Amino acid sequence: MTTLREPVIKANPQQRLDLVLACVAAVAAAVGVILFFLLTGSRAVDDDELQHLHFAWCLTQGLAPYRDFWDNHPPLLHQLLSFLISRQGEHSGVLLSGRLLCAGLALPGVAGTYLLGRACAGRGAGAAAAAWLACSEIYLLKVVEVRPDGILLTCITFSAWLILSAMRGASSSSDEGPWGTNSKQGRCGSARWWVAAGLILGIGATATTKALIPLAAILAAVSVGFRASERRSGVSRGGVAWFAAAFCTPVGVWLVGEALRGDAGAAWRMTVMENVAYPQRFNPWSLIHATFPYPLLAAAGVGTWAAFRRRGNGAGRSQALRAAAIGAGVSAAAIAAMPAAYLQSVLVALPFFCVLAGAGVASLVEW
Repeated sequence: MTTLREPVIKANPQQRLDLVLACVAAVAAAVGVILFFLLTGSRAVDDDELQHLHFAWCLTQGLAPYRDFWDNHPPLLHQLLSFLISRQGEHSGVLLSGRLLCAGLALPGVAGTYLLGRACAGRGAGAAAAAWLACSEIYLLKVVEVRPDGILLTCITFSAWLILSAMRGASSSSDEGPWGTNSKQGRCGSARWWVAAGLILGIGATATTKALIPLAAILAAVSVGFRASERRSGVSRGGVAWFAAAFCTPVGVWLVGEALRGDAGAAWRMTVMENVAYPQRFNPWSLIHATFPYPLLAAAGVGTWAAFRRRGNGAGRSQALRAAAIGAGVSAAAIAAMPAAYLQSVLVALPFFCVLAGAGVASLVEW
């Protein structure tokens, strides 16, 4: 009697490489996450943390920002911290609670970086990108502090991932977009993804005005990185309109609230104009040297080469990786143009560089 055997499905070499790379990256990311939580309770107190906690305390006393006290940040983080202070009271434990809050909101950025890297260059590259971020010194040291930059980093990664997913879905071979709209008629095939991406980044903008940097980077990446075909360009134009409208919604709600109190002018002056006109200057190369390790820059260079080695209408992932490279370049240029940038300022560009570095590692492993 003949027995039937189930066919053995063998993984192709690319799947094996992705699996090995993902396992190594998972171990590295796990080490980074462990260090992440250890540093949350042991990191020395930064002056900015006390400033943010003081602003939050002012809110609990009924004081209005931009009118009753100076504040050069949008209110999201301080509103969250004021809730903690009102619940816990005024004691030193609020610092640890604030750190846990900020760290908890920054940690999903590792998952967002994985998703972004996977959309650009595959699972192995996504895992490597997440490992680069989780083990990055500047990430570990700054997102465990009471500051809004970790919140923005998480918003950047998920917003960029949603946009890349929308672009790839709209440029697929099928006529119907992933949300059932016809992209051939010039309408965005994934409008809800664009709206979600804009809302997420807009929420980040209510935490820090540094969100203007990834906003410019994402718009440049979409405009240049996905301009290859007329159909895709029409989709991106419709998507950018949805994205911009959604981005302006949380920011508009905040500014309208300030306007109703008569403080919109002061809020704009303190959060935007004073930051732009800050008199202190710095050497951007010293900041890059202090924050970006050379192995990360080298791997990102390989990833950039992999992004641009195919000219013209490349595959979807090739164009997505080019978009990430453009986003990294625009973000780095914006940081270099800032009148005063500190270590945490590079967090707006770090996810893009980690994605390129992950793609570079994957390219070297494949080669």
